[in-house]
Amino acid sequence: MLTFKLSISINPKLKEFLKISSYQIFGMLILSFNPLVDKAMASWLAPGSISVLEYANRIYQIPIILISTGFFTVLLSHWSETFYSQGEVVFKKKVIDVAKIVGLASVVCCVLLLLFSHPIVRLVYGHGKFPEQYFSTITNVLILYLLGLAPTVLGLVFTRAHLVFKNTKTLMILGAFNFFMNILFNFALIKPFGIYGLALSTAFTYSIITICLYITLVMGKIS
Repeated sequence: MLTFKLSISINPKLKEFLKISSYQIFGMLILSFNPLVDKAMASWLAPGSISVLEYANRIYQIPIILISTGFFTVLLSHWSETFYSQGEVVFKKKVIDVAKIVGLASVVCCVLLLLFSHPIVRLVYGHGKFPEQYFSTITNVLILYLLGLAPTVLGLVFTRAHLVFKNTKTLMILGAFNFFMNILFNFALIKPFGIYGLALSTAFTYSIITICLYITLVMGKIS
């Protein structure tokens, strides 16, 4: 009698890769729900609130996307080489040095965007049949979003550093923390400030997460 036995053996390196990457994927999946939550809660407000939030967020995301898809892509490769060739102490020092430069550049960028926020909104949306009565609200929401620009960009720096450490479990935990904090701040701020509260919630949430990313990196709480 013939018998067949199916045996699946997973390479230990592949198993470790799947484990590490699964934390990162799950963390990113959780964060992807933040905009959906904001839009859902904006639907509780006056008509057009979802559109205002979306239009302001699109402008806010432009500098973040430009930085993350350009500078940080190269930085991650360079940092990986630094970490494995020069060690953890030197690596962390370079991360802090880069964070100072990026933080200063982000503040300068934020100030410029704040100064020209109204002209920028009109330049981007001041054409076609776009209702002019929304320009002021979009500008104000954008200004509140911009308060979190520097912390958000710094958070991206520290996130890349955690990736070099393969510290994806911490990123997953902070991703979940981010999600629940965003909901908490939304509920706390939407009643007194309306749509502006949702923008403030985003700024507050990412500022706190950036502090957590910094602490877990510097204190060496790598998991």
